Amino acid sequence: IVHLFLAMMMTLSLIPSFSSPVIAAASDVLGLHDGAKLLQTSERTAVMKELQDVEKRYGVGMAIITVPSTNKMKIGDYANKLLDSTFKDGKKGNMVLVLAMDTRDYYIATDKAMKERITDAKGIPALEEKFLPALKKSDYAGAFTAYARGVGEQLAYYEENGKALSALQMYCSG
Repeated sequence: IVHLFLAMMMTLSLIPSFSSPVIAAASDVLGLHDGAKLLQTSERTAVMKELQDVEKRYGVGMAIITVPSTNKMKIGDYANKLLDSTFKDGKKGNMVLVLAMDTRDYYIATDKAMKERITDAKGIPALEEKFLPALKKSDYAGAFTAYARGVGEQLAYYEENGKALSALQMYCSG
């Protein structure tokens, strides 16, 4: 039995560190996994509420993942792997915002359905305008709340107009 236990422990230690945030993130019902421990409990609750509101209202899946490190994996690859493996339950699209603290880098990954609603060319830069000011000030709760609200605004526009927000509409509305 001791040998079996040691063999299991050695096997678990060989699993890439990527798997731990995926497992932890999957256990978070509302798609918020603060592995870097950036949020206080009250902030976490507020951000989770914002995410849940957008998810329920628009039938999408959203996640915000903070990690101490991606362990030298490119952050875009890391975010896309999370999106493809774990966050794919939104009927009308899915997206993941990953923030890595070792590199102070972030990435927003979207699936095909979400790309129709929030485009890489126009929608992602509009989201960045919403949340980057707070992120640069290390106001993580403010940044994540602004991100969720920005996603909600773009999804509302898509539902009302049947198309993603354009560059002209982004700059005229704000």
